[in-house]
Amino acid sequence: MDRGLPYDSDAGRTYAAAVTALMHGEAYAQSARVASAMGPFAGHAKNAEPMLRVIDKHRKHAHMIDSSRVPRGLMQAVYDVWDEAYALAPARLPKQPGDRPGAHRHHRLHDGLRHHGIEPDIRARQVQEAASVAA
Repeated sequence: MDRGLPYDSDAGRTYAAAVTALMHGEAYAQSARVASAMGPFAGHAKNAEPMLRVIDKHRKHAHMIDSSRVPRGLMQAVYDVWDEAYALAPARLPKQPGDRPGAHRHHRLHDGLRHHGIEPDIRARQVQEAASVAA
């Protein structure tokens, strides 16, 4: 808003895309940092490669934002955070939490916590709703 960009313009949408990409990339990077310290989520071994592909797809799309419409520093931050998120991705971590020194301690402390994010919850709800409609 302070830039005077109309919401319904290419410049406004591009700027919003860059800010959104920055926040999204930072969220992925932070999640990877947490996984590095505490161990990956329960379904990590099964989902490691698909997850890495998703992160790479987001990273590639962030690099496709029209940089001529966004301040250079903001675009560089977007590129940097997605490159970092990809480099830190949990798919690159050891497959078992105990493969890192001290990891078993963190894993044991957090066994009761949910490490798999919201997506499985959303999918479970969709399956339940579909089952109730079919019944």
